[in-house]
Amino acid sequence: THVSSNDDGTISDVEINYVEQRSKDVGLAIAAASNVTDLGKAFPGQPSVAHDSDLDGLKRLAKAMKKNGAKAIVQIHHGGA
Repeated sequence: THVSSNDDGTISDVEINYVEQRSKDVGLAIAAASNVTDLGKAFPGQPSVAHDSDLDGLKRLAKAMKKNGAKAIVQIHHGGA
């Protein structure tokens, strides 16, 4: 898990670079714990999978993860009640 997403949960360029570097020479890359609802956001900088508007960044993230042959998955998360 990291805290480098944008404040609104969209994927940042910093995050893309971070994940791309860590997806080399692995078979499977798992994205950080990503909130599934706004009320489930657990910490600042947490990526979001809660909105259609998150899709473009998530696609960029998956592309970066798969660039060197890794399979890409996202870890879904809800941070509370």
